[in-house]
Amino acid sequence: MWTVTALYTQQQEILTVAWLVEITDGVNTARRGGETNLSKPYENLTEAQVIEWVKEALGADKVTEIETDLNNQILYMQTEPVKSILLPWSQ
Repeated sequence: MWTVTALYTQQQEILTVAWLVEITDGVNTARRGGETNLSKPYENLTEAQVIEWVKEALGADKVTEIETDLNNQILYMQTEPVKSILLPWSQ
C-alpha cells in the first residue's frame, strides 16, 4: 500500500513528496520509503492523485522493482523468520 507521509511545498506548489510503501501478509511487514521531487499545484489534492504523480515520476519499472522487492522480502521472512536478539553490548 502506497501512502504519502509528507508534502514539501512552496508558494502553493508541491516540490517534494515523502512516501511509504508497505506490504504485509498479516504477520510480516516490509516497508520502503523515499522522496520524489515534483512540480505540481497544491490545490484540490487527494492522496490518490499525489501517489499517481509519484508513480509516474518514478516510472513503471521502478514501481514494479519496489513492489517486487517488498514482496520478496515477505517471502523471505516467511521461510526464514526474523528473530530479535539481544544486542551484544547489552549482555
